[in-house]
Amino acid sequence: MRPIAAIIACLTVTWLCACDTATDPVEDDIGFLFRIEVKDSEGKPVTNLRISGYNELSNIDPFFSDAEFTSPPEPTATTSIHTVVAVKSQVDVSIYDLNRQLIAILSDTVLAAGTHRLIWSPGREPFSGIYECRMTARDTLSGEMIFEDLMYPVKWTADPEVSVYGYTDSEGIYQTANELMFPNVLENVPTLIQTNAIAEELGTFAFEDTVVLTITDTALDDTMRIRRVVRPGRNVFAIVWDPGSPAPATHRADEPPYPAKAVSVDSDIDPPDLEWSLRQNYPNPFN
Repeated sequence: MRPIAAIIACLTVTWLCACDTATDPVEDDIGFLFRIEVKDSEGKPVTNLRISGYNELSNIDPFFSDAEFTSPPEPTATTSIHTVVAVKSQVDVSIYDLNRQLIAILSDTVLAAGTHRLIWSPGREPFSGIYECRMTARDTLSGEMIFEDLMYPVKWTADPEVSVYGYTDSEGIYQTANELMFPNVLENVPTLIQTNAIAEELGTFAFEDTVVLTITDTALDDTMRIRRVVRPGRNVFAIVWDPGSPAPATHRADEPPYPAKAVSVDSDIDPPDLEWSLRQNYPNPFN
């Protein structure tokens, strides 16, 4: 059984301007909090602004170009997961968040011996982050466990149409206590392994504590981008709404939402000496 591994998708961004009055995030003992308070130049709250964001990544191989991740392939956020089934069995492959909440079921059926390819296409939901892919195989007659393994795919995208946290409320505030949306604050994060589209491991990478935020008035196509450091504890940012440019165009603007998951299975029968395997997903990170 191979070691637990993890992965993520990549992107290079340059730029960013900011107008706010926030101080550095501070840690305290009340738990995690991420809060943005947006007001205009007259001090009035700005409502219904879309808040999107992503953690910057470190040690990403330059194999990935800007173009690949500013114009991701359709459908959005797709990754391949390969499994090797040694003998015909009941195979369950499911995706969970790190709180063990079920996100998607990729396989819940009897699979023949061979190599099988599962496609996970989560689209806009769930949010970007680290997920757990767990595989179990049971004897079709006795129900006895034959094999189990898990690995950690990472969904990551800089596209503000996909990496949405939420919207400001009637007081111009968006806040969340969900640490899973900011993987850099999590403890005991597994090793994240970067892979390319042919499943080659390119090295490891990590989430940085710098988060790139895009704040968008979707009605007026106004946007502003800022960088902020997010750490464990309380993170409160007071932002003065001062959009400097139109919101970037997106090729998804007129398209319907993607399904929560789309799954296909390809089976290739291998020689009799198959060894059970749940392989790291690729590309990783994926977007």
